[in-house]
Amino acid sequence: GGGSLGSGPLGAPPERPPPSAELIELRTEVARLRAGAQRDAAEREDLTRSIDMLQAQLRRALEENRGLTDALEEKKRLLAEVKEKEDAAVRESNFDDARHLLRCMLGPDAALGSPDAACSAEAPRARGAGGP
Repeated sequence: GGGSLGSGPLGAPPERPPPSAELIELRTEVARLRAGAQRDAAEREDLTRSIDMLQAQLRRALEENRGLTDALEEKKRLLAEVKEKEDAAVRESNFDDARHLLRCMLGPDAALGSPDAACSAEAPRARGAGGP
C-alpha cells in the first residue's frame, strides 16, 4: 500500500522541518512582548487602584478641611459677636458716666432726678467698676 506523497507513515501528518532560527527568534520576541504586556496591565491595575485610593483620601481631606473651615468661621463670628457686645457695654457705660458728669457739672438741680445723684469724683468710676 502506497501512501500518498507528503503523508507520514500510517496517515500521520508529515513531519515538519525544525523551525528556523528566525522563527525561533520571532516566537521568543512574541513571548517577551506578551509578558511585557501582562506586566504593564498588572502595573496599570495597581496604579488605578492607587489613584482611586488617593482620590478617596483627597475627598475625605477636603471634606474635613471644609468642616474645619466652617467651624473656624463660626468661632470667628461668635468671637466678633461677643466683642461687639462687650464694646457696646463699654460704650454704654462711658455714655452713662458722661451723662452723670454733665449733670454734676450743670449743678445740683440737674442731678436731682437720678437715683445716684451724688456728685463726687468717685461716682462715675464706682458705677463703671460695679456696673448697674
